[in-house]
Amino acid sequence: MDVSKISIGELELFLEVAKLGSLREVARSKKMQPAQLSRTLKRLEQRIGKTLFERSHRGLILTPQGLKLRQNVEEVLNLLDINIDSESSNENEISIAAIGAPTFLLKTLVLPTLNQLHSSDTIHKSKLVSLPNDRLILSGLRGIIKIAFHAEKLDWPDTWYTEQVGTIRSKLYGSKNFFTKDTLTQAEAINENYIYPLHWSPEGLREGIDSCPVNLRSRKKSIGVSSAELAMELIHSHRSLTFLPTTIISKDDEKIKQINVQGWKKTSQPVYISAQIDSINKRLFNKLVKTSSNLL
Repeated sequence: MDVSKISIGELELFLEVAKLGSLREVARSKKMQPAQLSRTLKRLEQRIGKTLFERSHRGLILTPQGLKLRQNVEEVLNLLDINIDSESSNENEISIAAIGAPTFLLKTLVLPTLNQLHSSDTIHKSKLVSLPNDRLILSGLRGIIKIAFHAEKLDWPDTWYTEQVGTIRSKLYGSKNFFTKDTLTQAEAINENYIYPLHWSPEGLREGIDSCPVNLRSRKKSIGVSSAELAMELIHSHRSLTFLPTTIISKDDEKIKQINVQGWKKTSQPVYISAQIDSINKRLFNKLVKTSSNLL
């Protein structure tokens, strides 16, 4: 292994190819010949003594050794304060890969996080996709999204990294027009009408998870809705209870009240960010983690 002759420029080219998976695209952006770029990568592999890329129908993909090198290179360049943004070949347009998240997280966490990063010029472009928790991994594997915000830890493949950014509390809510008591017994709570999350998938309509201590089979009457906003509208017009994250409840809504149930424990969900390793550099990922953590 001869690492003494490896240059910063070679590592920059390695990161660009790792991101785009195409010698031709990187060579065009760097005004190089593809053959010249190929020789540079071969020389880097020879000096390191490991195969970094494999060819597939999708182009060049990183080997496990290549993935490890990418992480190490990004950490070293960050320590040296060398700004390598592998998300875009145009340094004036810093983009971020498509982000998937449940609707309530998009509204209460992802959008505020991106607003801060946009205002600080950390990123200029972003794409958001509303997806339920149980569709995130499949969408990631299909390349629809490269970053995900999700409640509860998901079983991502080894090519993704995950960090917990905080927790979100959920509570029971109802309308002041229908509920005069602030506290119900468990028997009273079970006999009330409930609103629960519902979403569509290719397999059909599926029930979501709302962390309510009363499971759906035990609820006497219930209405499924596809968004928290619709649940809030139903609360105003029907005698129903719904278990919602506290982050989506407006403090200015004087018609909504929290309903306590005797014997129910406080409920909270961990919130995570996951990202495909070869789609976002660790420096930008860490900024997403830090910014979103400060908002929870």
